[in-house]
Amino acid sequence: MRRALAAGLVALLAAGAAPAAAKGPFAGVAAGEAVTWVASPDRGLLRVADGRVAGVVDVGAQPMAVAAAGGEAWTLTFGGEVARVAGERVEARRSLGLDAIDLAVGERSLWVLGSRGLKPTRSVLLRLDRRTLRVRGAFHLGRRAVSRLAVGGGRVWLGFEPASARTPMGLVAIEEGAGRLAMRRRLPGSPRAMAAGRRGVWV
Repeated sequence: MRRALAAGLVALLAAGAAPAAAKGPFAGVAAGEAVTWVASPDRGLLRVADGRVAGVVDVGAQPMAVAAAGGEAWTLTFGGEVARVAGERVEARRSLGLDAIDLAVGERSLWVLGSRGLKPTRSVLLRLDRRTLRVRGAFHLGRRAVSRLAVGGGRVWLGFEPASARTPMGLVAIEEGAGRLAMRRRLPGSPRAMAAGRRGVWV
């Protein structure tokens, strides 16, 4: 769903640009100040402004997620490398040594969701300094698959996939500042997309 949304949005944003400049596929999209950032696994990070692709930033191999705040953007590659971009430059880059799933930016930190190990695979949530990308904390989430991440309202929201047909989806909220568990809920179905705001989360 996220890739389909990204493709649709960039098609609208890049209307009027040369067809080759707006060519997909696209893995993620994030809105910043006067610029929209689009993660393209084939080309890098696209800067879309005034309805045109204004530039391409090399952020590493195959960016699969992007988040934005203010005039900056952060990307996550399939290989688990995170980068901070300002303007058209990569200002910081760090390899996290995990299989990447998603990332989101909050008021104080950058949050990266990934997994480590094989049989069993264990999910992990990393808290990074937004500027230096240094790891400031790690939350080990166990063997259950976590497929969705969102930040809003001072909370980090995680969507857990059902472990089996009899196990419901799980929704967990962590306080962004203190890192404490704030809420746990069971929900029907499997999470396809998630977005958070000041008043809650949409799944």
